[in-house]
Amino acid sequence: MAPPSVRLFVEVRLPRAWPSRKDRGDREAIIEELDAIGIGECGGSGGGMGAFDFSYEVQDEEEAREMIECVIRERLGDVEFTIDAFPEYPE
Repeated sequence: MAPPSVRLFVEVRLPRAWPSRKDRGDREAIIEELDAIGIGECGGSGGGMGAFDFSYEVQDEEEAREMIECVIRERLGDVEFTIDAFPEYPE
């Protein structure tokens, strides 16, 4: 039996209220790379209020967190970000 899935919500802090075109491009590149790695299913993305964000439904939380941090650091360097976990509920 597969372990229960977890929704990881990632928020990357920005020095401005709304994501710029470059910020949105960076977010999409991060999502594309995480999709190529295969960490899970992207649940969407957005931005505003000084951040951009995206989420993933994953099976292996620890491995997914490591991959997310690695990709963000490779693409954006030393930015402030958080990764919060929420349990998935059956539909």
